[in-house]
Amino acid sequence: MSSKRIAQSWLVLMIAASSAGCASPNVRLTETAPAEIRSSLETIRLDNCAGSQAVSQISERVQSMTLQSATTTGSSYEAIKARLLEKYFAGDSTMRQELIALPGTQMEFILSWTEFSHIGTVLIEGRAARAFYKIVVPAQVRLAEMRDLGCPNAPPQPNRPSPPPAQPNANTTPA
Repeated sequence: MSSKRIAQSWLVLMIAASSAGCASPNVRLTETAPAEIRSSLETIRLDNCAGSQAVSQISERVQSMTLQSATTTGSSYEAIKARLLEKYFAGDSTMRQELIALPGTQMEFILSWTEFSHIGTVLIEGRAARAFYKIVVPAQVRLAEMRDLGCPNAPPQPNRPSPPPAQPNANTTPA
């Protein structure tokens, strides 16, 4: 065998040996309780008393992930994160609601949010390390209430049209 061929073989063996320890660890997720459905209310006020055009605001909730571990770092953390994303975050789990206030209004909107919460443990095969996770995925938003609070020092406007109903803009499916 030529010395060039031996050097190439040695290089291939060195790369194979160094990458063998970098393989992603086998991660096992175990939910410690059934998925919890959480509901909450959010109140938003839009003051457009002095406005000449409609104003809008978007209220938004996004998926979140909390991972607690004293010993998980580097490739283990990335493997856990990838496994959690694969299991709980199929697609875009963002919920949005656009709210609109017409000119001459002071609107109050009450949104009802529903979210799924998942809590569990993570075990990494071949290691004594254990991590705990909490996942929150928004599932639904709906307009629970909408009213014009009226503008201070404004004359009554009997023919003022009602504000358009807020339309949910959900880019997700329930978990």
